Amino acid sequence: MASCAPFTVNETEGERGWSSKFPPPGATGRCGRHMWPATDATDGRGEFEMNAVEEIRQYVRSRGLEACCLDFPGSIELAIDEEELELIRSGHGEFWDEEKVTEVLGCRPGSFRGGMFHAGGGKVSPLVLRDALLQDAIDRGARLLSSCVVERIEEKDDRVVLHTCMKTIEVEKVIVCSNAWIPQILSEYESIIRPTCDVVLMTRPLPPAWKFGFTAGDDQWYGMQMQDGRIFLGGASRECECLSLESERNVNEDASRQLRDFMSKFPFLSESDIEAEWTGLIAETPDLRPVVGAVPGRKRVWVCGGFSGHGMPVSCSLARETAEMALRGERRSDKKYVSCLDAARFHRSQNKLPPLHDPGRGEEEEEAREDAREEELEEDIDQLFRELGEKRGVALMDALKPRIEAPLPPLQPAVRGLCEMHQEGTKQG
Repeated sequence: MASCAPFTVNETEGERGWSSKFPPPGATGRCGRHMWPATDATDGRGEFEMNAVEEIRQYVRSRGLEACCLDFPGSIELAIDEEELELIRSGHGEFWDEEKVTEVLGCRPGSFRGGMFHAGGGKVSPLVLRDALLQDAIDRGARLLSSCVVERIEEKDDRVVLHTCMKTIEVEKVIVCSNAWIPQILSEYESIIRPTCDVVLMTRPLPPAWKFGFTAGDDQWYGMQMQDGRIFLGGASRECECLSLESERNVNEDASRQLRDFMSKFPFLSESDIEAEWTGLIAETPDLRPVVGAVPGRKRVWVCGGFSGHGMPVSCSLARETAEMALRGERRSDKKYVSCLDAARFHRSQNKLPPLHDPGRGEEEEEAREDAREEELEEDIDQLFRELGEKRGVALMDALKPRIEAPLPPLQPAVRGLCEMHQEGTKQG
């Protein structure tokens, strides 16, 4: 949400609005804090992410926040077993053997089989970055409506009506950029953007132990030490799928136990060092790529989210791309890589079927077509997740199948980020 805010403000086009429950820290604010651009060159992803991270660095530097917000000492990709080690060694970076990993991280011998050091990896303080972005937007004329939960979006003629817990607001265009909470506002993404829970432990300030952040177990676990000495450890999301956004308030006991088992690999950490524990939400998509662009079937609503645990390197650049699309009235981007994130890519059967609410058709025919469309979409999503599970060697379908079969609960006041654009007036609800 904060990443999108500054880019929706145009001094020549009047006032902008902003609606949320409160300024959220985002998944990374609650989870990993990694600023680690991908090296995958497929579809231009690696180049885009490197440029996106540089854009953030320039933004932070221009506001004098680099010392307290960003640090790029490098990051380590760790292998727990031989299979992971073989996979890691096939990639790019500087290979570290088991002995060096043990020495650098202070872990128990045999905890990791080796690792790959990536010089471009870094750490970020997401709250500092968030506050800077929001302040920048406010300074440029944006309005932040705190504790204003958006419950429903309705398109009416050439306007968008936002039904919130406080009042009804009419705007010209809307960007929904609430990541894991997007399905609560846009039902089109209920089986596409899926909230998943991570458990995170934070220690008290400790003496310097880790210069580098790391991931382990095919990205299942992660850790780093921040500048104030606190160590963050997180993970277990694959065993703790979030069936309800209310699950954010509760820590899954099994996931918490698994995380403590992982913590035991580091003998200098103990239970008494833990200062806080919480659940953080990650928004996963079937192909683990974000959705960016106009929402299919809606004329004036755009979406940016579903970062699949990899939002910090790209969130600012993709937010800017989405805002520019919305301001220009474009449905999708034609830019390299961003075009692959088209928000309609999971709705590819849509062009073969009429709109869900076509007044020219009978109710029975319309209902049959709607059922057919939903069934086809669910089959597509099931297939994508099966392929993903086979590729990564994890039983994703067992964890994610309930989300396909079960609808979301009624709207909860956890909806946290809705960008209102081209606002011209409001009326009391």
